[in-house]
Amino acid sequence: MTGIRVQSLEYLKAHNELKSKWDTINNQYQISALSIEFGVAEQKREIANLTQQNQIKDLEIKQQATRQLFIFISLLLVFSILFFAYFWRSKNKQFKVKQAALKLVSDAKERLAFALWGSGDELWDWDLQAGVITRENQARDLRLPNEYIGTDLEKIKSVVHPDDFAHLQECFSQHLQGKIEFYEVSYRVMTQTGDWLWVLDRGKVTARDEDGAALRVSGTIKDISQIKASELVLAELNATLEQRVEERTISLQQSRNELAMNPVFVTRSAKNGIAWAPCYWCIS
Repeated sequence: MTGIRVQSLEYLKAHNELKSKWDTINNQYQISALSIEFGVAEQKREIANLTQQNQIKDLEIKQQATRQLFIFISLLLVFSILFFAYFWRSKNKQFKVKQAALKLVSDAKERLAFALWGSGDELWDWDLQAGVITRENQARDLRLPNEYIGTDLEKIKSVVHPDDFAHLQECFSQHLQGKIEFYEVSYRVMTQTGDWLWVLDRGKVTARDEDGAALRVSGTIKDISQIKASELVLAELNATLEQRVEERTISLQQSRNELAMNPVFVTRSAKNGIAWAPCYWCIS
């Protein structure tokens, strides 16, 4: 019995020691768990603090971005207003300049129209590249073609007098080649009734390319039929006068010859007045 008690006491003692060790280990585990839990709580608090700080920083960044965006929008709005004001002022200035230029052109065209009407001249402008000619104050009774006439004078050959076309073409060609500063030629043009009307055509190249080839020619056509008629009348009058002078000269020569054959001439005496005396007049 004593051995059993001793053994029981030893078992009990060993059990108590194991229990004590277990309690110690359990307490250590609890302390470790508490430490870990405390550390986790601290980390959570730190994370919460960091999160709060980040939120504050994010809020500050957002506020700063909002302020910068507001400043940018304000500057953009101010710049847009200034640009619009400058653009409107520039456009308004360009519009006024354009209106003034159009008015000058309109006034110039009006003065040109009055000048052409007053002089009776026709103004023409020939685009040699497009072959198109435009005419201002065009004489209605002439058969000169309008709009497209090509790049040479062949289109008007049928309405120019055959005796004048070669001279017209020669003068025009010399001017296009730069041999003469401008061309001025008078020729006859067919009218709507089939008659011939004298005109004075003056023209000049107003545009050339880099190689010197003519691109545009402008000029005027003037009705000189009355001048030509006056010249014809004057020529006939001169011919008549020359004929009369020649006839008078012949008559005077005949009279002189007759006087040369007459042996009597009249002399005036300072004392006795007029007396008749014989004279033999020889013509040298």
